[in-house]
Amino acid sequence: MMAWAESSSLSDVGRMMTAQSAVTIYTAREIVTLLGAQPFEVDRTFDDKVIVPGFNAQHDHPVLAALTMSSEILSIEDWALPFGTIPAVSDKQDFLTRLTMADSNLEDPDEALLSWGYHECCSGR
Repeated sequence: MMAWAESSSLSDVGRMMTAQSAVTIYTAREIVTLLGAQPFEVDRTFDDKVIVPGFNAQHDHPVLAALTMSSEILSIEDWALPFGTIPAVSDKQDFLTRLTMADSNLEDPDEALLSWGYHECCSGR
């Protein structure tokens, strides 16, 4: 358990909890994934398709992805997305500054602002 608390990312914790067997990677026009450095094989079956992993758990993954991607991501880790990388929040003040900026950037001041990801208790910064 001590190693989990000292890991540098949630991905590291996940790797420590599971065996690292080889996985199959399907190529596609676009794939949204958080694979990391896990060993892999390449399968070109879906080269001309779009794949978003997670739809096999239809009870929650599509909803979580929709909520996350429509939210202001203020996470304890960097998020590498197709449009660029969202840097990790460094501390509570950084979180509040970025949340305030996101609020001021809303086109409609009555629009709800959804934020996702930052928890001071879990930030190693």
